[in-house]
Amino acid sequence: MSLKSNWLTVLALVLFTGCQTPVTESNAFSSPDSSRGDNGIVLILKYYVGIFGDDQPTWGGMYYRKENLSIIAHLPTKSEFFIYVRRPEDEKSDITNNLHLIVNRIKEKSGATEAKETWEKIAQKVDVDKKGDQVINLNYLRSESVGSRADTDRYSKSDQVVTVIYGACLTPERPAAKTIYSVAIAMIPVDVPKEERERLLGVLSNFLREKITYLL
Repeated sequence: MSLKSNWLTVLALVLFTGCQTPVTESNAFSSPDSSRGDNGIVLILKYYVGIFGDDQPTWGGMYYRKENLSIIAHLPTKSEFFIYVRRPEDEKSDITNNLHLIVNRIKEKSGATEAKETWEKIAQKVDVDKKGDQVINLNYLRSESVGSRADTDRYSKSDQVVTVIYGACLTPERPAAKTIYSVAIAMIPVDVPKEERERLLGVLSNFLREKITYLL
């Protein structure tokens, strides 16, 4: 699928599913204090396009164009999901070290002292230089810990949350200084029942596998 087709698909889904899309110069595409949810949140930024949600009117979101950052909220549970693309933390380090630096910085901000880390291979859709989609297998570092919110635009930073981080290098073939990293973070309050927490993490996993295309 070409980049043009991606945009047409996204716009069609906006029309037929009631998703919101950032179409103005304003950073916010859903007010932080809004209680009105949408079926999904359309993400259209420099490095990626996609749709986050589960077709239930329970989602809100904001985006920051300069930071290539999207923040999606699941309103009933006060959970938040951060999706962004960044340059390496350390331009002289290898991919594995940079991924650990990303995870450790978030852990430090949340005050987490322990984390469970695993590696997951995810088939990712990537469009390089507008030449059309290709699917590549990326190695994601997954980290899960408990602490306060590392960041938030809606809720209290003192909230205790389960934080799950997925991080991967989108351009492993490039020199270290020119690599680009994808980071997806879920922050789900600890009082959310385990079954619902797993369902929300499934929404994030499905988003990474099926509903985002990276534009490089």
